[in-house]
Amino acid sequence: GLGLPRGYRIPTASLKQRYLELGRVSSSEVVVGGLCLLTVVGWIFRAPGWCSGFASWFPNPAAIDDAVVVMTASLTLFFIPMRQASTNGQANCTILEWSKVEHKLPLGLFLLIGAGAVLSCAFQETGLSSSIGQALISGLGGMSLFPVALICSICAAALSQVTSDVAVANILLPIVHGLAQSLKVDPMALMLPTALSCSLPYMLIISTPANAIAFQTGFITQADLIKNGFPMVLQGLAILLAVCFSFGFQVLRTEDAVSWSSRWAA
Repeated sequence: GLGLPRGYRIPTASLKQRYLELGRVSSSEVVVGGLCLLTVVGWIFRAPGWCSGFASWFPNPAAIDDAVVVMTASLTLFFIPMRQASTNGQANCTILEWSKVEHKLPLGLFLLIGAGAVLSCAFQETGLSSSIGQALISGLGGMSLFPVALICSICAAALSQVTSDVAVANILLPIVHGLAQSLKVDPMALMLPTALSCSLPYMLIISTPANAIAFQTGFITQADLIKNGFPMVLQGLAILLAVCFSFGFQVLRTEDAVSWSSRWAA
């Protein structure tokens, strides 16, 4: 099932030796693990909904988002001392030092991610997103449900290649909701495949931070992303539309689309 060569045996002795070389868990590792746990707890109890959360303790609770929680935990590592065993006479240092960050942090990766965020903002500020929405409404008003869902899904998948999936969803979902109302169908019939299509960013480096991280390793190129990402986008569109129009709408009890998909399946 793993695709290993015939007769291959996992080198358990070597793995055990590498594990023993790690040594005992250090106090610094305990601190880092504890901060990771506190970060998760902070995400959960920032504004959980069933209670006010610790964000309400601040003058502007809306400014305390998940990024503030993780940045607070990360910056804390710059102030927690760590005793290191060295022969150069250095006594103490902190768990995280800027010299280590500057040496190991790929700044080019952040430029790629930032470029994607800027492009997403430009789509909204220049009115390009609104123009796309108006074109969808004017061009698809008289069509049946499946072709409209297909075109909306393709637009969402295409936009997700050049901007973030959250930005695409924020742009298209309100537009698709209005388009569904003009077609007099349940908005879920168009919003569901459109929202799922926003999660197909496989073709460009700036499509998603995961692509940028993979590109930064140097093992893949932009051509590799296009060559392998384009078939994945097509397969994703085919699968999500097939699931939605075969049984997805029935499971969600989406009105109008249920009867339409039943006729389509028949």
